[in-house]
Amino acid sequence: MEPGSIVKALYDFHSGLDGELSLKAGDVIQVIETVDRHWTVGDLRGQHGKFPSSFVVPLKPPVLGPGQELFVGVADF
Repeated sequence: MEPGSIVKALYDFHSGLDGELSLKAGDVIQVIETVDRHWTVGDLRGQHGKFPSSFVVPLKPPVLGPGQELFVGVADF
């Protein structure tokens, strides 16, 4: 996974360890770096940490037609 890419959690990941990021299925995470093939570091609503790479899938931005724009919300409402 490339830094800056967006991924979606498929499964819950519960961790009580420092440096790990707990996830809930459906969470959308921005990738910061790939540690190795098993672990990825990401940002979820301002929280940074590593999580299992196999628990997420990449999200691809939708294809836009002429005159269409894509807006991304950065706040957790």
